Amino acid sequence: MKSHAHEFIPFDRRWIKDCTRLYDAWAKNRGERSSDDIYKAMLEENRGVHSLIFQRYDEIGLEGRLVMVDGKPQAYTFGYPLNEEAFCVVVEIANLDFKGLPVYVFSRFCADDRLQPFKFINVMDDFAMNNVARTKESFRPKALYPSYVVTERE
Repeated sequence: MKSHAHEFIPFDRRWIKDCTRLYDAWAKNRGERSSDDIYKAMLEENRGVHSLIFQRYDEIGLEGRLVMVDGKPQAYTFGYPLNEEAFCVVVEIANLDFKGLPVYVFSRFCADDRLQPFKFINVMDDFAMNNVARTKESFRPKALYPSYVVTERE
């Protein structure tokens, strides 16, 4: 916040290409740090998920926000109302070159007027990333629940 001119703004489709590049750079960075083939496949699969979110966020009821630094998107996040009490953050990507940006985008999203009616913020799982788990635990969660992967039998 001290080092860069920035804005926290609603997502707009004109930033799709920039956000796609941001995801690609983030995924490349994460992929290079892992030797887990399943994790790397997940990164590639999620590129398609993020692309769909960019194209159809309003149709499926997602709220999206960007952190603009020096006029360019450097972080984005999307979520939706899960029920009357809980808002669910489903994706959050930040340029890892900006120290503290992931925490900043999350805290700003939680403080957003749109999220004020909600008693709880669900931030999903940590995708087996220790740094993500530590960060999420630092927010002092009210509850932790196990997550599962369900697959159809052949």
